[in-house]
Amino acid sequence: AMALFARAGLPLDPVQIYETVELRKIHEIKAAELACSRATEENYERLREILRISEKRLEAGEGLAVEDRDFHLEVVRSTKNSVFHRICSVYYVMGEGRLPIYFGDPSRGHKSHAEHLQIFDALVRRDGNLAQALMSAHLAGAESYWKGLIERNSDAIGGEATLLHA
Repeated sequence: AMALFARAGLPLDPVQIYETVELRKIHEIKAAELACSRATEENYERLREILRISEKRLEAGEGLAVEDRDFHLEVVRSTKNSVFHRICSVYYVMGEGRLPIYFGDPSRGHKSHAEHLQIFDALVRRDGNLAQALMSAHLAGAESYWKGLIERNSDAIGGEATLLHA
């Protein structure tokens, strides 16, 4: 239902946004581990191409909203679990309008790309522990950004996102 609301352009409440980011983080950390043992050369080539496109967009001063989504979903696709991929795809449908905002700051694109390169290297080396740790650190930045933004907006309108303070 939340994906349908997002596709229809209906707003999600701040707590739902945070919960979605939190759930995405849990899933994608596990995906990084599984991808280390299941990824094929075809997955690696798609990831290389996404990273090449990301580099070109950064050089052109452009954001990475599409490439970020593509990178993360290819990591999930590398698990060879189609249900897992469909579930994680929902997060990107729900966040379609938010990723361009996040990547509106060019420094976030550069940082994200550098982290993607490190994650890719861990995947290629099939180091599941390192891939998980890198993905966790990578997603912690986005989680922190959205949590802070939601808390600031909640305070500004006199409300309280109580779940975020727990």
